[in-house]
Amino acid sequence: MIENFSPFNTVHGFILILSIVFVIVVLIFARRLPPKYEVFLRTIFCALVWGQEITLYYFRYTQEILSLSEHLPLHMCSLSVLLIPIALFKKTRTLSCLLYFWGMGGATQALLTPTVTAQTNPFLFYQFFISHTFIVLGALYPIFIYCIKPSRADLKKSIMYTILILPFIGLVNWLVQGNYFYLSHKPEAKTLLDALGPWPIYIIPLIGIGIGLFSLLYLPFELRKSNKTNTKQEK
Repeated sequence: MIENFSPFNTVHGFILILSIVFVIVVLIFARRLPPKYEVFLRTIFCALVWGQEITLYYFRYTQEILSLSEHLPLHMCSLSVLLIPIALFKKTRTLSCLLYFWGMGGATQALLTPTVTAQTNPFLFYQFFISHTFIVLGALYPIFIYCIKPSRADLKKSIMYTILILPFIGLVNWLVQGNYFYLSHKPEAKTLLDALGPWPIYIIPLIGIGIGLFSLLYLPFELRKSNKTNTKQEK
C-alpha cells in the first residue's frame, strides 16, 4: 500500500474512508454501551492513544532521530494526544471543547494533507494515520457520548487559551531552536504561509487563520442552536 501512496490518490482516499468508518463505528458502539462498559471502552481507547505515542518516541529513540527541536509534544496534534485521556475522564466542558478545536483543527488537516510519502518508514507511515484518526475520535467523543456541545463562550475560551500558550511555545522554540506552531519560520515546503509576508509579520495573519478555523468548527453548533430557537418560536 505504501509504495502506491501519494496525497489525494486512490490509496489516500481509501485510508481516509477507513478512518471515517472507524470513527463512526466506535462512536455508535460507545453510545449504545451501558455506562460500566463504556468506561472499559474509554480506558482501552485512552491506553491506545498514549501507547502509540510512547511507541513513536521509543522508535525515534532507537533510530537515533529523536530531537528536542522537532519532537517535543508541542504541536497542536501532540497536545491533543496528551489531552485526550484527561478530557475523556475529567469530562469538563473546558477541556473537552479545547480538545475539539485543537484536535479537529489539527488532525483533519493532517489527514487531508499528510506529510508522509511513499518513501516514509512503514512504521511512521501507519502511525501517522492511526494517531490522527485517534485524535479525531477523541475530539468527537465528548460531543457524541457526553453531549458536551461547544458554545460561543467555549469558542472564545479555546481561542484565548491557544493564544496564551504562544509566548511559551515561542520561548521553547528559542531554547531548542525549534519551530513549533510555525512561530520561528515558515515550513520548508510551499504552504499558505508563503502568502502572509515575512517573519514575524506572518504570525499575525496566522493567528487570524486559526481563529477562522476554530470559528468554522463551531459553526455547526451555532446553526443547530439557531434551528432549535426558530423551531421553538414557530411552536
